[in-house]
Amino acid sequence: MFYENALGKSPLLANITPEEAERLFTCLSAQKKAYPKGAYISIAGVHSTRPGIILSGKVQLIKEDYFGGGTLMATLTEGDTFGEALVHTKDQTLPANVYAATDCRILFFSPEKLTTMCQSRCVCHSQFLKNVLGILSEKNKYLTQRIGHITKRSLREKICAYLSEEGVRQKSRTVEIPYNRQELADYLAADRTALSAELSRMQKEGLISYKKNKFVLHSERAFATE
Repeated sequence: MFYENALGKSPLLANITPEEAERLFTCLSAQKKAYPKGAYISIAGVHSTRPGIILSGKVQLIKEDYFGGGTLMATLTEGDTFGEALVHTKDQTLPANVYAATDCRILFFSPEKLTTMCQSRCVCHSQFLKNVLGILSEKNKYLTQRIGHITKRSLREKICAYLSEEGVRQKSRTVEIPYNRQELADYLAADRTALSAELSRMQKEGLISYKKNKFVLHSERAFATE
């Protein structure tokens, strides 16, 4: 059986029952594979069109420069997908390394059938294709938001832009982010030491308070968006 409870979290299977998903993944030639923490699932620049869904664990997409420095592009967890955007591109190579941040298991499926209907034209496959388009739209939105964060002039502005948007999304002054300090620094394209120092200054100035990855936003003026 391919279906697991974690797949119920995946937007790729929205409005698709477990029974339908089981038939669908058979049609898509699905294959499960496990990776230990620290392993590379896919390597940047290598031809790869196998889309995958994370069944367990945490995966990170990391863009590395010539000198080995890394920039965190995204952190993915149970139910998230990767690689679906490459299926119909001319250059079917990954722009970033796909890295196992923890022990993880991935369900891969055939790229040829990702965006085409099966011969029986079943309803669940039609819904699946709609879900693929929805995911691509959401990822485009995410990239647009991130560009808005990292193109701010100063590190403080980057922090404020990101936390402000999280506050709006979570509808609360108290927000929980999915990143530790190094991951947040990578996301904002910043140095970790500089990030920690800036967060400390902002807390001393009464703009925020925080503990680990939970933040409370205190100043409306500091976090007002343009």
